Amino acid sequence: MEPLSSHVRLAESLVLKFGLTVGVTNVLIEYVYSLKSGQLPKKYVEVIANDWRNKQIQTVEQAKNNIENQEKKVEMREKVGYIPTITEDGLNRLNKERNIDPMYSKYESVTPYQFLKNLNNGNEPYGQHVRLAESLVHRFDLPVGVANVLIEYVLEVNDGKLPTKFTETIAADWRYKGVIGTGQALEIAKESVESRKQRQLNKELNPFGAKQVMPLPKWYNDRNKSPEEHQLEHDEQIDFEKERKRILEKLGNKN
Repeated sequence: MEPLSSHVRLAESLVLKFGLTVGVTNVLIEYVYSLKSGQLPKKYVEVIANDWRNKQIQTVEQAKNNIENQEKKVEMREKVGYIPTITEDGLNRLNKERNIDPMYSKYESVTPYQFLKNLNNGNEPYGQHVRLAESLVHRFDLPVGVANVLIEYVLEVNDGKLPTKFTETIAADWRYKGVIGTGQALEIAKESVESRKQRQLNKELNPFGAKQVMPLPKWYNDRNKSPEEHQLEHDEQIDFEKERKRILEKLGNKN
């Protein structure tokens, strides 16, 4: 059937006004047409056209890939409530100058979003958890592997919770200490977990804290002694010769 003249005019303006190629223009029109059930809202179409022009999308393949990525973002927003900013491509760029150790690939070769999902047995993580995990990379300049170790540690010691202030305090401490290696981060986390377990054990064994042993007063040991024993101890403690000399010296008699 013949299209509406307004639709034809709008489609041609994407080439003449926005500088898109014919192939990219037709992909855009098809996308909006299917999305809007046969409608082509002018402002909506032009917003997308301007975005694609800024992204320098020039081929049909680029246009279709862009649509696919947008659909994934929409799906992610619906499932998680947050669109991750560290993608697979972004992870590769971040790890470009780092030597990735296969031993730590569990932490270094996955994005914070995917790492949280793996920890959650394949279930979608909370959006605020993903946002917090990514902030450890963006805001605290921690390598992705180190950030993932930190997230795992906090979840372990807080029974699956990720308190923001607690996590950021540790992140600041690790940044200050220059923790940049995944192996180094794992050692610190392991020591901290063991230390916490020991403190908890000590608390369970002695819930009222350490007991101070006070020395017994002298009277307690002497309470059952007879008056003769007290007098004898008193006499033994007195040096009579020394006392005699002290009294003579006080009287001025040196002899």
